[in-house]
Amino acid sequence: MARFMAVAISDTHDDTFLDRFKALGWYLDDLVLYPINRMTRARRKAAWIASAPSLTKRIAEYRPQAIVSLLKGMKTVVEDAANASGCRAPVYSVALPGMGHQARSSAEMAALFPLLPRA
Repeated sequence: MARFMAVAISDTHDDTFLDRFKALGWYLDDLVLYPINRMTRARRKAAWIASAPSLTKRIAEYRPQAIVSLLKGMKTVVEDAANASGCRAPVYSVALPGMGHQARSSAEMAALFPLLPRA
């Protein structure tokens, strides 16, 4: 995903992917601030829900103009956190670029890039 996005945002001239990302006015944040990939699906979903209040606070601080969830399954939790923060920005979701979904995720991100605000 980072490789695809780096190419897509290559019109900026900073040295690193995250610098280019920030220069566009974008934030990269995790819903859950600790590793959950080795958990069962049920425990991951419970971690998403438990982490929503923390994300709500961060969204209130960021005041984003758009939000993209990099996992379709957590979009509702992200939308709920955005709404609870008072944020009325659109919330999009794309397929996670793993487990064979790289092409789908890349295509979804490519379609989404023109819709995202830039600083």
